Amino acid sequence: EENLVPLGVLAGARLTRDVDVDHLLTYDDVELNTSTTIYQLRALQDQLLATEPPGTVGPIPGIPKA
Repeated sequence: EENLVPLGVLAGARLTRDVDVDHLLTYDDVELNTSTTIYQLRALQDQLLATEPPGTVGPIPGIPKA
């Protein structure tokens, strides 16, 4: 696994070490701002995808079942 950071969650992030200009950023390279909505949505997505079989969607907090 490459551990690459999605571009959208980098808003407000800080580099934790020097990186080359052409280096792809990984979670090990940055300290993310965990208070942003996009970070929290990404964390929820990662959690759902890690626990649900492919092709299914589990219950999402705050959204009633259809």
